[in-house]
Amino acid sequence: MCTPKLVTYFVTMKLTFRLIEEKADKSGLCPVFIDFTYSGKRLRAYTGEKCKPSEWEPKKMRFRRSFDGYLSANDYLENLSVKLHSAYRSFVSSGIVPTPGELRELIKPRESIKEKTLIQEFESFVSEKKRRFGKTR
Repeated sequence: MCTPKLVTYFVTMKLTFRLIEEKADKSGLCPVFIDFTYSGKRLRAYTGEKCKPSEWEPKKMRFRRSFDGYLSANDYLENLSVKLHSAYRSFVSSGIVPTPGELRELIKPRESIKEKTLIQEFESFVSEKKRRFGKTR
């Protein structure tokens, strides 16, 4: 009697974040890309983040403290990594090897949030009060 062989595939995944200096804009900001290789496929996608080369730590693949908002930016990269890994594992546990396009849809770059300065906030507050209550004096 012949017993069927159980075949186990060890899936290797590698995820890196890279600063692409060749694509720097006029102000010297370079885009941060995510590279995810798995099962002989590769996903390369723009994260929606940019910084100067001096604000990027290539060995850690994270923003340096000199980058304004480095904590939230690094948290975003970490969340992106976790989201991609868990999505990939969900596909594989269902017996599907996802295409790079399917994974790309799950990690579309976040919209850039422009933070207001204190003066901009104050001016916004004053104009809102004038609109609501009318101009005094």
